[in-house]
Amino acid sequence: MYLLSAVVACYAALLYTRWRRLKMYWSQRGVPSHPPIPLLGNIHLLQKYNATILLKRAHSLYKSPYVGIWLFCKPALIVNCPQAAHRILIKDAANFKQRFVRSPANDAVGSKNIFTLQEPYWSMLRRKLSSLFTSTKIKNLYGLIKCKTNDLVLRINNEMSAKNQVNLKQLFSDYTTDIIGAVTLGAEGQATLTGESILRKFTLILLKFDLLRKLTWIVLFFDANIIDNYLWFLKAKAFPNSTIAFFRKIYRSVLNSKGGYEADITNPHSLLDTLRKLKQDQVLKNIEISEDMIIAQLIIFLQAGFDTTANALTFCMYELAFDQTIQDKLFKEVSEGRPVTGDDYLHTNDICNLSYLDSVINETLRKYSQLGWIDRMAARSYQVNENLTIPAGTPVLINSIGMRYDPLVYPEPDKFIPERFLTDDGLVKKSFGFLPFGAGPRNCIGQRFAMLNLRHAIASVILKYRLQPLPDSDPPSESHIARQGLFFTPEKQLYVQFLPRQ
Repeated sequence: MYLLSAVVACYAALLYTRWRRLKMYWSQRGVPSHPPIPLLGNIHLLQKYNATILLKRAHSLYKSPYVGIWLFCKPALIVNCPQAAHRILIKDAANFKQRFVRSPANDAVGSKNIFTLQEPYWSMLRRKLSSLFTSTKIKNLYGLIKCKTNDLVLRINNEMSAKNQVNLKQLFSDYTTDIIGAVTLGAEGQATLTGESILRKFTLILLKFDLLRKLTWIVLFFDANIIDNYLWFLKAKAFPNSTIAFFRKIYRSVLNSKGGYEADITNPHSLLDTLRKLKQDQVLKNIEISEDMIIAQLIIFLQAGFDTTANALTFCMYELAFDQTIQDKLFKEVSEGRPVTGDDYLHTNDICNLSYLDSVINETLRKYSQLGWIDRMAARSYQVNENLTIPAGTPVLINSIGMRYDPLVYPEPDKFIPERFLTDDGLVKKSFGFLPFGAGPRNCIGQRFAMLNLRHAIASVILKYRLQPLPDSDPPSESHIARQGLFFTPEKQLYVQFLPRQ
């Protein structure tokens, strides 16, 4: 009995010593930090606050170039300094090729997508998939975007006739599902016009987060080793088996309609075509282009592409509805940019030259980018500045949302002011603290496509309609984002009215 008590006492003393050492980790290095709790570190705060809110507070409260936190029992560094972020993401990117976010090894789909894939496989796959987003390939999407923006305008008219108001997130999620579905699968959808399609059913499933899935994503983003080492029996995955099974049916149906894996592909037009071509040519050494590998890329492109763009369009239109001055300036520029033929659809070369339209988009992305941080992991020890060196394996979270709300760089950051991106120092702001698509080798692969999609959708709508808020609706300054979660999404549905322009 005494021996057992002694063993327990020694074990308790060991745990206490390790906890005390862990708790003092950042203070010993002179780094300001938020006090952790055992086992969870600072993760417990996500029960009360959206991750974006926590990051904004980490920037405004500490007023330090960096802040120490604990992701469960793993010390991590939040970087608030634009110059340090620039070094980590670009200048010293070779030391930060890996993301900290990943999926367990037993997750056949979640662990193989380009977002979570680790080196050296990530670089090999990224180089091949980048061919889908060249300038020529993006220009070839002109017909698709023109067709879908016409559907978008017609859908708004139908919604206003039936309900006299429009649910922004639903509308733009239907639109982006069609666009992203065509780019990924090469499949035509009618969700923009009708609100329904087989792929739209799938994207609705992607947005369903029960308690288990929320907890799973928190662990995947902030320490997937916990699943591998301690919770392997739960078989947690990025996407539930039922979600994968549903999409697999869609995938196989589209694949069969294209002639299967052996069909001749001379000029790939979609992500699926590109992956089938890679499978045929066997150009990726040590990477098997299996069905799961292909499905992994298609799902992550759908998830990242449709929801982020739909969110940006939702917030942009809501802001415009409450500010007629900005809306008038935007309409004037877009209407003057129309072709001499009088066509309401602007060609790609014309729309890319509309500076105020780009400023409206940039201001939307500054205020409302869906993911508030950019994660990396140090491969070797790294000197952040003369006062701090972090060891290899340290997770680094670039506080992109915090930097975009820095009042020293963006005066009155809670206000929607597109003109801030028209000033002489606009390029400087965009180069350092403005990171809606990330930066460096692991930046967003679809950045140019996303911007083109945003430009055309906004221009097409603003040419046809004047937006106004519903009576008694909350202005943007009083509209809240989801209180719990990881992403910057509205707490409740946002509605506006679209009035036809004379």
